[in-house]
Amino acid sequence: MNDNDKEMLPLVDAAGHVVGKASRGECHGGSMLLHPVVHLHLFDPKGRLWLQRRPLWKSIQPGKWDTAVGGHIDYGEKLWDALHRETREEIGLSSLAPVKITSYEFQSAVERELVNVFFAMSSQEPVPSKELDGGRFWTMKEIDDALGTGVFTPNFESEYKSIVRPEAKDFIGRKKKLGDTIVKAMRFEILTPALLYDMLRCRSEVFVVEQDCVYQDLDEADFLSWHFYIEVDGKIAAYLRLIDPGVRHKSASIGRVLTVNEWRGCGLSRRLLEAAISQARRSCVDRIEIEAQAYLKEFYESLGFVATSGVFIYERRPHISMCLTL
Repeated sequence: MNDNDKEMLPLVDAAGHVVGKASRGECHGGSMLLHPVVHLHLFDPKGRLWLQRRPLWKSIQPGKWDTAVGGHIDYGEKLWDALHRETREEIGLSSLAPVKITSYEFQSAVERELVNVFFAMSSQEPVPSKELDGGRFWTMKEIDDALGTGVFTPNFESEYKSIVRPEAKDFIGRKKKLGDTIVKAMRFEILTPALLYDMLRCRSEVFVVEQDCVYQDLDEADFLSWHFYIEVDGKIAAYLRLIDPGVRHKSASIGRVLTVNEWRGCGLSRRLLEAAISQARRSCVDRIEIEAQAYLKEFYESLGFVATSGVFIYERRPHISMCLTL
């Protein structure tokens, strides 16, 4: 097995803006053309870090232990889409909610990358693809003791020391901070101006700015919905709306499901969805419909939803229609 040296990759400036394209072979051949990659560091609830072992056929750092997920962004592909694709392909997980930590430039003897670093936490065991030589969870002490011995890729060692080690304690600690949070739900007519503003701010931040998708977010469905949310330190951390039957669909529907970047990977969206489903049952609703982003299909299936359509493009992103019978 070999990498496809003819695969086209985007070339970017220091801010990540695409300025051209080149083949993988050119990018890895000493040209020092700056190209973007994604790195995902996966923790379990015990604070251990999952690492993959690079296969011996890799042209760069064969046989070394490396970041759980690492891969190139394809030409024409968006950052978050690339991250979810690589996560599915390399470790078989598709329902993670990663948090972006930072971006930085990395240069080796043969290439120069703009590395986009993400953290996520999961109790699921990764299933390494055939492209990897396996993987396992490491304690921080195990990693610390093995640094400098040639076990890890230089890129991982550098990133671990400068980013993962310093940020891990705070990331893991946030899980404990969420222990006292509760799911709240309100009808539109009793929302305060400040709370409504915070909801709309979060929706714009995630769906318009972060996902780079200009669309009309405000609509009359807000007036005929339950608005579910979780607050941390007085600010919304996660949100969704449960729309009444007869507004969007004959049945009830759920939409605008989001978790702000700082609190992703903590299971907040699942808590909101479970609360919304319970509310629908109390209201004697027999069916809930959603238009889910396609990469979240397995996540919604884990809540009992089933696909009712193939993949289609909605607001410039791949979506799939799904329903849950109550």
